[in-house]
Amino acid sequence: MSQATVLKLVDSLPFSVEEDYSLLSSGDRPHSLHSIVAQPRQMNPDLAGHLINSYSKKDDVLLDPFCGTGTIALEACLRGRKVYASDASELQSLVTAAKLAPADIAEVTLKLQMMGLERPVSTESYQDYFAPFFDLDTFRELSNLRRSVSAAEDRVSRYILTLGLGLLHGHSGGYFSAYTSPKVSLLPEEQVSLNAERSQYPDYRSIIPRIIKRGAGMCGEGFAFVLQ
Repeated sequence: MSQATVLKLVDSLPFSVEEDYSLLSSGDRPHSLHSIVAQPRQMNPDLAGHLINSYSKKDDVLLDPFCGTGTIALEACLRGRKVYASDASELQSLVTAAKLAPADIAEVTLKLQMMGLERPVSTESYQDYFAPFFDLDTFRELSNLRRSVSAAEDRVSRYILTLGLGLLHGHSGGYFSAYTSPKVSLLPEEQVSLNAERSQYPDYRSIIPRIIKRGAGMCGEGFAFVLQ
């Protein structure tokens, strides 16, 4: 077959084997990039790695047309495969692209310092939708961050946007929001009830240091695999 061939036909037999993956674990800590955005029902990186090793070898080309948040795509890169990934969800595609082309902490810090996050913004929607979650000054910084990175299509801006998505709401002081669910977005009225139950109110959470800290946490294992 010519070099232009991109699809490999595989007999169905190898895929008919039944295996119990429920207890599958390599014992190794997954790459930090897997946790850049926490979402329900994400694939286990150990399972992704097992399947990649079982049905491909180094330098093979893998296509994942339903990539979700990129667990298979990232594991494939880490294991020396060449990857094409896509998803119907724009959000999932964004997260996957950020995992496969991350920025180092120096790039993230420099980019953030060039953004004017203190500029005035419209607060028309704040009281109805965002006041239960965010302090007004935090909301202003988030609005400016969104405007800055959405207007740019470069790799670093895309990565910063993904870091921000992973910190948007959660249950500790490291997140931008008051205490809330880290994986499921509550409705404003649900958050109002939670705030009352916990006797809490949104306090100011500075955006830049939290993104930088999150970005530094993603660099622990290095990015040697990127776009090889």
